[in-house]
Amino acid sequence: EHELARINIPSLRQRLAPSSIELEIGPEPLQRASQMFVERILKQELEKKRTVNLRFGWTLNSFEQKKSFVVSEISDTTSNRTEIIKSKLNSKMLIQVHDELVFEVAPGELMELQALVSSLMSNAINLQVPLEIETKTGYTWGEMDK
Repeated sequence: EHELARINIPSLRQRLAPSSIELEIGPEPLQRASQMFVERILKQELEKKRTVNLRFGWTLNSFEQKKSFVVSEISDTTSNRTEIIKSKLNSKMLIQVHDELVFEVAPGELMELQALVSSLMSNAINLQVPLEIETKTGYTWGEMDK
């Protein structure tokens, strides 16, 4: 059994103490959900994501953000086998301006990056109406195709 998170829940007496900042949230007690239910829902949601590599029984040993990619080291808890995983794309996001994201696209990655960003952004939140995503390309921001 693995722990997803540990939540420090103060007692009602601690929450109601005059020096407590907990009252800024409200006097209601914090809600907890059994890990058994949270894991099932989390697994169902993650399996829908094309970009997620879901593994059970593995531990994240390190996570390092390099200049243009991410490197992670993971290990299997049963066999102690270790793997190094490097992000597949070398493209990087340069700037976000309101609802626009600007990327510097590495050679040969345009189609994959467009598909990835469109998928991630259109599924970022569940809405009753579809969230339409538009991608444009160009050598400069001003030269984006219409």
